[in-house]
Amino acid sequence: MSLAQYENVCKAKFQEILDKQDAQYSKINSKLDNMHNRMFIDNGKPSIQTRLDRNERMWKFTTIIVTMICAAFIAQIARSVYDHMNQDRTEIIYRQDPNSQTALMIK
Repeated sequence: MSLAQYENVCKAKFQEILDKQDAQYSKINSKLDNMHNRMFIDNGKPSIQTRLDRNERMWKFTTIIVTMICAAFIAQIARSVYDHMNQDRTEIIYRQDPNSQTALMIK
């Protein structure tokens, strides 16, 4: 291949390929910049990342509150069952106090 042939055919073809690649790279870069702005910047509005963080914090808070309510409910049920079982086993004996006429409870 001679230098004249390179100048006439190949150089123009190579330049055409490079121009197409540059156009594709600029499109990709603009799309990436757009995605970056949506995720992290978003001009005056909360970004997607900020909204996701808020949503995650709200879910954690809600989960903690619901867990505490369920634990309190289960503890209350367990206590009432325990009290009910102990009430059946306890014998209550009433005896008169000779001085004051009041009943004393002895377990």
